[in-house]
Formats: sequence, structure tokens, C-alpha cells
Amino acid sequence: MRWLNYHHLLYFWTVARTGSIAAASRELYLSQPAISTQIKALETQLGTALFERRGRVLVLTEAGRKAFDYAEQIFRLGQELCESLSPTPTQPRLRVGLGPMTSKLLASHLLGPLYAQSSLQLLECREAPTGILLSMLAARELDLVLADDDPRPPSIGTPEWELLRKVDFALFGSPALLESFEFPRSLHGAPMLLPTPGSALRDRLSEFFRAREVSPKVVAECEDGALMVELARCGAGLLAAPVELRATLQDVHGLRWVGPLDSVQVNVLLHTPRAQRGHPAVERLIRSTAPAPPPAPRGQWA
Repeated sequence: MRWLNYHHLLYFWTVARTGSIAAASRELYLSQPAISTQIKALETQLGTALFERRGRVLVLTEAGRKAFDYAEQIFRLGQELCESLSPTPTQPRLRVGLGPMTSKLLASHLLGPLYAQSSLQLLECREAPTGILLSMLAARELDLVLADDDPRPPSIGTPEWELLRKVDFALFGSPALLESFEFPRSLHGAPMLLPTPGSALRDRLSEFFRAREVSPKVVAECEDGALMVELARCGAGLLAAPVELRATLQDVHGLRWVGPLDSVQVNVLLHTPRAQRGHPAVERLIRSTAPAPPPAPRGQWA
């Protein structure tokens, strides 16, 4: 087995990260010639050049970029190892990925209480397609991913998932819009704000309308739930939103309850590697059982 000199790798990683040998010298408290010698030794061991000089600037070669990506993961895992085995682990940071159709209001409703309920001090959120977020999760660049996609069959190396919540939905609209149409008696031809096709919520809404032979007028298709809330507030159309956000949508955004969407339910899934199950904030989120919202009055849609 070929053993890597991790001291040499650290010097290379620091130069690549800081942008110059001079900057790395100041950070590592080593002389520039010493760092240059160690990097040369690493290049000799790997059998390839990691930097090339362009004028007065050091630039990573293709092999150097690959080595830097590996070094990033190696030293990040080393830091996680030290934190996980610390006698007094604090885990003050939580790195969260949010799927494109995950309600940001619902996410804030789930994540906000963690500041008081755990040792969380810093919340880092990323938004991207779920597939990209799961790849970042597998690479240990995230601690968890919240998504509303249906669970996929697990495979070797993929993060585990927990069913965090089954979310019921209802329709909301602006006061001006509700005065212009006969709600909740009929939805046929009503202006509707919908998530983009292919999302779990869009599929459930389509099933709901098809089963009732209702054809609303689609006035917007959005990936951003916050944008749909603002469009609804401006009276552009009706919004399908989680029932448990009723008070926030009414009191903060000025929307009115129109009626429940019977059978429209979306799973909120929490994806996380097994190694992160010891993170206090992740454990708290998994254990959290927010009080169920009061039963919504049943509605009849024509």
C-alpha cells in the first residue's frame, strides 16, 4: 500500500486554498522555501505536477484540482472526527440542504425552534435540485437534506431518510380575490398558483382536480414557494399551502383561508448519513413532534 504524507498534503492544500505560498507561509508559520520543498516532495510521490506557474501566479493543474478536492474531503472528515470524539462536543453548526419545492415557510417552522431546543448556533442553508443535494450529503458537505420527493429505494452508500412529517394542504387567497369569485363553492376556472410540473405537490394537486373534474386557470408555475406567497398576497391567484402555516399566512401575509384540499398530502423527508445521527440538532429534528394542527373544516368543491 502506498502511504500518503499528510503533512505534505496539508501544505499543498493550504497553498491552494490561500492562493500563494506567501499566504500559506503566514498561516502555517513556516518559511516559503520549506513549503515549496514539501510540495515538491508530494508531487514526486504522486508522480505529477500539482501547480503550474503563470507569470507570478501559481495555478492548479488538472491533477492539482483533483488532489485539492480530495484534500478538502480528507481534512473536513478529520475535523468531523475530532468533533465527534470530543469529550464535550458542541456541534454548533447545522448544514441543511433544501429541495427546490420544499416550502421555505415550513422549513423555517421546523428549523427555527432548534436554536432554543439544541446547541445550534449557526444554520447554513443551501438550495439545489434534490439529486445534487443528496450528492453533497454523501460527500459530507451537508448534515441533512429536507425534501418533499417520494422516497427512492435505498442503495449502497446513499444517505438514509426519515419521514419527518405528512403535510396536509389547503387553499389560501387574498381578500380582494376572494370577493371576486364564489369561493369555496367552485374552483372551476379559478386563477391558481401552482408548483412546477414533476414536484410531489403538483402531482397531488393534479390528482385532486382530476378526481373532481375541476379545471382551474393556471396563472403561474413557480419553483419558489416564497414567490407564490407574494403572488397570492398580490391577488394573482389561489395558493396551496400547508395547513399548519394557516396562522402565519393569515396574520403575517394577509391571506384568507379558502378551504382544505382533501387527500392532498405531501411527505417531508429528512435525508441524513447514519454518522450524523449523533448531531444534537439532527436528533432533535427527528424526535420533534409538533402538535398537529386542529382539524380543518371539511369543504365541498364543485
